[in-house]
Amino acid sequence: MTYNREEIKESYRNFFDHSLDLIYVSDLNGNFLDANDITLITLGYERADIPNLIFLNLLEQDELIIAFKALNEIIKTGKQSKRREYKIRAKDGNFIYVETYAMPLKKNGKLYAILGIGKNITDLKKAEQKLTDSEEMFKALYKDGPIPAFIWKKYNDDFVFIDFNNTAEKITHGNVVNILGHKASEIYNDRPDILEDLHKCFNEKIHITREMKYNYGFTNDERYFLVNYGYVKPDLIIVPTEDVSEKKFAEQKLKESEIRYRNMIDNLDVGFYQVALNGILLTHNPAYNKILGYEITEDLRNTNVTELWQQPELRNEYLKQMLKDDFVRGYICHSLKKNGEKVILELNSHLIRDKQHNPVRIDGTFIDITEKFTLERELKESEEKFRNIAEESLLGIAILQDGVFKYVNQRFADIGGRTIEELKNWGSGEFLQIVHPEDRQMIAEQARKKQLGEPDAINHYQFRARKKSGSIIHGDVFSKTINYQGRSANFITIIDITDKVEAERKLLESEEKYRFLFESTPFSIILLNSKGIIMDCNPTTETLFGYTKTDLVDKKFHKLT
Repeated sequence: MTYNREEIKESYRNFFDHSLDLIYVSDLNGNFLDANDITLITLGYERADIPNLIFLNLLEQDELIIAFKALNEIIKTGKQSKRREYKIRAKDGNFIYVETYAMPLKKNGKLYAILGIGKNITDLKKAEQKLTDSEEMFKALYKDGPIPAFIWKKYNDDFVFIDFNNTAEKITHGNVVNILGHKASEIYNDRPDILEDLHKCFNEKIHITREMKYNYGFTNDERYFLVNYGYVKPDLIIVPTEDVSEKKFAEQKLKESEIRYRNMIDNLDVGFYQVALNGILLTHNPAYNKILGYEITEDLRNTNVTELWQQPELRNEYLKQMLKDDFVRGYICHSLKKNGEKVILELNSHLIRDKQHNPVRIDGTFIDITEKFTLERELKESEEKFRNIAEESLLGIAILQDGVFKYVNQRFADIGGRTIEELKNWGSGEFLQIVHPEDRQMIAEQARKKQLGEPDAINHYQFRARKKSGSIIHGDVFSKTINYQGRSANFITIIDITDKVEAERKLLESEEKYRFLFESTPFSIILLNSKGIIMDCNPTTETLFGYTKTDLVDKKFHKLT
């Protein structure tokens, strides 16, 4: 039976001329007979292409089976029982998602063609896929992330503990499950500060970051935590809680070591000063006077230190370096004593800034290196820098699929010393460029297993990364297999722990310096406790006084004088 386009168009004129839907007509074998302009534009075809269009070329095999089942249903029952979704291949090779239903076309009571009405749902499908990907990423980041996280739900004027992630369960040895369903006022009845933070976060709908001491109650250890309270609509608060105890303890030990080191300098007649940027002396110690030839009790505050420089103009260069680097170490200064005698000093200084980061003064020490017995040493100051943890900056996040970065956030790019665009443009396997050569085999094997979804893959490990500049950093990595765009991928989170490794190294170096100075100085050094009992002494003491360390340790000092 011949298809009469004008007859059909006249019968369904409103559809063909005014409908925003896709309208098409096909015979019972799946050959296109007609289509409205919107259908042709959507699929990228011209009207002249219609005689050559057939569903066999537009649908995948599984989609064809569904389509012919729907056709048979219409032939048998005279109608289609429900709408169908199809993935149709457009002329340019891309796929269009269409939701359709169809009705029979009859002539003289005999079915001869199918009139289809469809809606382009491609954007909806893409949005659904993005939502699925987003949910997968959130699940991997929250539930399986490396930082313990707890979820509270608002209940009347209180909060109820409703959920936790795997890391929280691990760090509490599984005991966290015992407080599920409990109110915050019950759990934190001795911590009003935590209750206050929960209420403030919820009432003001803000993010709060707090460092605090806390004991989970399952051990006797009090630990340091960096706690982030985050409000989630409509009635939840997510609380990621990072244990920063090791960093805190390392920082405290480093500061204690620096205090011991500075005390040793004071005992060796090291001059100390605080000076304004314009050269006005703010404070100084007695050794400052002694080295520069002044009376020990003479107050030199409000004098201008520039007058002590043999070449005052060089102080401007010193200030430029100070403002650029925030410190100057081992600076050789040709100075003058009170009586005009020339002296060479070695300066070790650092810049002090106010809360607005404006420079306000210079704190420093110096020693006289004019004499032959001058001690050769450097004062190295180190300051561990802690970053406030926010959900966007704490972790580097990436998705690796087929050996290619599908997603990279700014923090991950910063850790790798590259731009996001550079990382995403790399070909398959090129991600190994950011891995230290000695760690590449392990990283490549783990990436392969994660992308294939193999169960024996390692989720948590540390490795060394190499920035574009060639510098080496240390990373703490948590990764797992996720479903990304319908296929397995490797979801990666990384924390830069280089500062921690470096702090531990510097602590060791500082203690080694202290011991070397203690053992090698030509001065006698005796360490006493608050009761005057000798705790330790150096070899010079044994030589000068004729005692051995065994003779002196645990003896009262006043009995030896």
